[in-house]
Amino acid sequence: MELTFVKLCEVTFSHNYYKDEEIKDVVVQPTSECSRVLYNQNIFFRKTKKGFILLCRADAAAATEPFIPLDKKIKLTFHIYFGNPHFLNFTDLPVDLQSDEIFYLSNLNNNVNGTELLLSSDTSSGYVSSNDKISLRPQKFTYSGSSSNSSVDVVIKNVDDNIIHSESADVLNGKYQTWIDLTSYPPSRYKLNIDGTEALDFYADSLLAGKKVFGLMEIFINEGEANSYSLVDSNKNISAKKYLVKFNRRKTVWKYYVVTKNRTSITSADLEINHPDSTIVFSASAGQELSDGSTAIPFVSNKEIDLAEEAVTGIELKTINGSGSNSITIENLPNPSIKNSVPDTSANKVYSEIFVYI
Repeated sequence: MELTFVKLCEVTFSHNYYKDEEIKDVVVQPTSECSRVLYNQNIFFRKTKKGFILLCRADAAAATEPFIPLDKKIKLTFHIYFGNPHFLNFTDLPVDLQSDEIFYLSNLNNNVNGTELLLSSDTSSGYVSSNDKISLRPQKFTYSGSSSNSSVDVVIKNVDDNIIHSESADVLNGKYQTWIDLTSYPPSRYKLNIDGTEALDFYADSLLAGKKVFGLMEIFINEGEANSYSLVDSNKNISAKKYLVKFNRRKTVWKYYVVTKNRTSITSADLEINHPDSTIVFSASAGQELSDGSTAIPFVSNKEIDLAEEAVTGIELKTINGSGSNSITIENLPNPSIKNSVPDTSANKVYSEIFVYI
């Protein structure tokens, strides 16, 4: 038999913050168990400019017939990292992400958008979102909660929705606590139900828990994935797929601080900021004293503005009143740095601050 390599699947990442929507600093790493499975199945992991591909050794004469049969349940797990420490600042994802929360992507999500096979779960936007957020836990941990009952039923289900553990926990003074031990099960996604209601959607992995990882991606074969996502056909021959992971840019309220360091007589009534989009209006408020004694005049946009790698040009600062040395025109104000995002969780807004000195 003459052998060749054929594409089993391709995963592409995109982000509309970037001019070409190409994420420049995504890092995808197979776990050690995934690397073992890939090796045993004669599947090769290759990084690409936009993500990665999996190549499967197959019969050259019948290019879709894998050399090692893909006729059993297979799970391939990958860790996802981003080299840019400010990734969340310019990406439309929750700003209140907890230290034990990650994003989980999978081909078990039946999320077809036109011709796109998305690995995220949000069917309305198609982007990775808070819907993909889960908790990352070690395989042993304590879970506690409150209840008005005398006891609660604790049930844990695996990714197949099968019950793998159930028990009853006593409630004392309105509180209960239960010890979760999944060390006899592989690292995976699980769901913990209390009295029939989902209380925790989590990924149990003692080696990964506590580490800084953006998320996990799991690609399943013969695990009940939808036909449109399946990497094998009914005859267990290769049915190559292209999966997509899409990120949306963050919108923020832009806040310019015009620091009148050398023109102390200028007030908010003397200045205006104009955006090339006439629907975006900046309103000034009274000057604020900074720590160095200078005065900063805040100008705040009336609505959220897309953050983008390519700067918006034509944002203009100018004097309304004044002439000679008091006349000011700056035709292209700087766009906000992705480092300077200030979340206001109470107002559910994120502000981008820009300082301009005159």
